Amino acid sequence: MKAKVIAFLLWACLPCLGQVVILLVVACKETDGSREYYPQLPVTSYALKTNGDTLNVVETDAKGGNGRVWKLYLKGDEYYMEWLGVEMLMMSTHQLTDSLYANSMKYQQYRVCIERMNDSLFACSFYQDIPTKWLLLRMYYDKDYNLTAIQREEAFVDYECER
Repeated sequence: MKAKVIAFLLWACLPCLGQVVILLVVACKETDGSREYYPQLPVTSYALKTNGDTLNVVETDAKGGNGRVWKLYLKGDEYYMEWLGVEMLMMSTHQLTDSLYANSMKYQQYRVCIERMNDSLFACSFYQDIPTKWLLLRMYYDKDYNLTAIQREEAFVDYECER
């Protein structure tokens, strides 16, 4: 518990130092020697499910269940997503943007950055922007909108001992 409090205080007090990733260890008492700890990640994998012109990026949680579904739909020749009642441009091969979207009802801001990584690779980064910039999802895709990689950022990673 003490480790959780210290980790939270560090996380809460150091946002001005940039992105801070804190590894939090949940202690297991062991008297006879060593014990192994394994990460307990909130999202363990992603699945891409297509339905016509709609892309569903589905998170799988540590217990094997489905988490958040990122639903992107084709509009013209670009992909959009509706998030908290706001339509956001998420994937484009000709509009490179850094856009801020606000939801005044929930006092939240989200940032979408679309950038060209090289001649054939693009990236869309989706951030929560308040209280600090926090990467929720980054998708790499080619000129035909085929996803090549997905990234996310975790604030805390719990390590638990195997029982």
